[in-house]
Amino acid sequence: MSTITVTLSETAASTLRKLAEFTGESVESMVAQAADRYARERFKEEVNASYARLRADPELWAQELAERAEWEVTLADGLEDDRWDEMPDDAMTADTGALQPDDVRRAAAGCVETLAPLAGEDWGRFAHGLEWTCRFTLEHTAMALDNYATHLATRAAGRQLPSPTRGPASLLSAPSAGPFGYYTVAQVLKLIEVRAAILAEVAWAAPPEARGWHPYGIADATGFVGMGCVEILVHTWDIARAFGADFQPPADLCRRVVARMFPWAPAEAEPWAALLWATGRLELPSPPTGLPARLGPDWGWLCAPLAEWDGRFRYG
Repeated sequence: MSTITVTLSETAASTLRKLAEFTGESVESMVAQAADRYARERFKEEVNASYARLRADPELWAQELAERAEWEVTLADGLEDDRWDEMPDDAMTADTGALQPDDVRRAAAGCVETLAPLAGEDWGRFAHGLEWTCRFTLEHTAMALDNYATHLATRAAGRQLPSPTRGPASLLSAPSAGPFGYYTVAQVLKLIEVRAAILAEVAWAAPPEARGWHPYGIADATGFVGMGCVEILVHTWDIARAFGADFQPPADLCRRVVARMFPWAPAEAEPWAALLWATGRLELPSPPTGLPARLGPDWGWLCAPLAEWDGRFRYG
């Protein structure tokens, strides 16, 4: 292995020694990691610059859009979902009471419809009420859907993938430093649509006894679908509000999500308001006795089957 001698300032050398002592890693390892990270950042800058040049060239940008349009039609491939063949035309919008796997796809469609027009904005700003950028919040949503589908499909008894919530402050607050940093916002939105579809299909295929791990309980299929819906709906709202945009998901969808995931929520509240209250985002003017007007950041949900709920209000 080749070596190179580098002269460092006393301040930089001292910082490296302290980090080595704190982390237990060698100075050589930390320098190698820093060099790799710097190379990735420079590569990302060049990708962004190339993309900007592409956008600035009308002819090349028209070719790019034409190619994207060609790829869009490959998603369905003419394979319609025959589960809806015997259902009424308005089955996807009817309030059937119980949460269904395709509800997560409906939530994702609303997310894309709301946020796609904002793709050209500055996604480095913080999402409303969060210490995450809008970009990381969007990527978190995609990662969460992947986690839920994976844990249900594998009947996981413990965590299978890294948490989509935790990370170093530099990652959570960076404009595009998450795992999909090389994706455009439009591509991350498409990823959310695709991963919502995967979660829905896994839930459709899961037998009634299928369960999977989550920190708040061993979830069943509807629990994972409900968690996916909550992630999409509330984070779409967080991002939309940061840009001054409005997001109002269908009341029937919100009603099903609240009934499944937050059975302690006040039934008389408007469904969307109840969901925002249950996730610590809205204050209810007149909450029922025993319920706070507003929840803090430690709110929780019921991902285990409804039959296992003990009837008590759960907070965190």
